[in-house]
Amino acid sequence: MDGLNPFSFLPFKQCKLSMKKLFLQISILFLSCLTMQGQKKLDFNQIPTIWLSDTLAIADTTDLIFETISEKEFNANYKTPIQTDSTIQKESSNPYLIKTKNAYYELDSTHTYTNSYNYFGFIPDLGCHLVGFCGYGTCDDYLLDHETDVKMSFSAAFDAGILAFLLSPSNDFLLIGSSYDGPDYDNYYDFRAEILLYKIEKGKGLRGIKPYRFFKTEDWSIEDVLWIDDGSIALKVYEGESREAFKYLKARVK
Repeated sequence: MDGLNPFSFLPFKQCKLSMKKLFLQISILFLSCLTMQGQKKLDFNQIPTIWLSDTLAIADTTDLIFETISEKEFNANYKTPIQTDSTIQKESSNPYLIKTKNAYYELDSTHTYTNSYNYFGFIPDLGCHLVGFCGYGTCDDYLLDHETDVKMSFSAAFDAGILAFLLSPSNDFLLIGSSYDGPDYDNYYDFRAEILLYKIEKGKGLRGIKPYRFFKTEDWSIEDVLWIDDGSIALKVYEGESREAFKYLKARVK
């Protein structure tokens, strides 16, 4: 049996396929080890969490004063969706692989409302990763600090979670908007839409994000929201169930 080829009992084609598969597995293992060198795997649920909802009581809750504007004026304003860099994400992978400075996370994604994560990418202006989680019909969003591996929880009042997550033009404010999609909101919630504003103290990481203003309404649902400038926002809303009869509003927020 000396010098026996371990693949000698396999047909030649099958032997080549087995060797190719083995080589591929070794290559993947090597690249994974190389990528994670010096990093440790952390459990996203076990890392320190800042519960920002606990501090909303200190936010200004005075009503916003809205002015009706035209659709043309709404569309001409400053639209600032957060620019994310998702090159660090393994596209179409399950689980998502998120790498921070000192650690990495593997987050399962089922693309359902049951125990599923979603990764929206890295936000350079905040130094954070934006991560969503849906579990048992409700959704929450988190900012994961790239440097410290601390996460901040942003919980919307509505099961669908956050609909808008926008930085102001100078990155001094963070706007979060969410709403229920119909006039029967009072069967489930105390109000129909909410807008939360956070002041950003730059250079302080997550702890520099402070509640600034909290507004809620029973009058309409949010279809879209954007910044006009650092002190004003514009909204596209609807009052009934139809998403065809829209109104356009603007308001000062500071």
